[in-house]
Amino acid sequence: MKKHIVVLANSVKHDPGRCIAGREIVPTGESGAWVRPVSLIGEGELQPAHYRLEGGGTPQVFDVIEISVETLPKADPTQPENWLISVEAPWKRIG
Repeated sequence: MKKHIVVLANSVKHDPGRCIAGREIVPTGESGAWVRPVSLIGEGELQPAHYRLEGGGTPQVFDVIEISVETLPKADPTQPENWLISVEAPWKRIG
């Protein structure tokens, strides 16, 4: 599944890990729910290989990106914004 999000947070979490999150952009162009891509490593932090962008670089605050995600095997009802990343697919900056 692909999600388009506007990045609103990009912070260090267990260096070199990152916590990246933002609001989903829905087909109407409005902002949707919060989305936080997570990995199965540690506390869900993303490693540099996880958030690489096609063509190089890393997501910056206010970038609009496309990411491939899956639902979590054990979703946490207190953190519904968490989505497991698909590690094979690079992220794309689309705006």
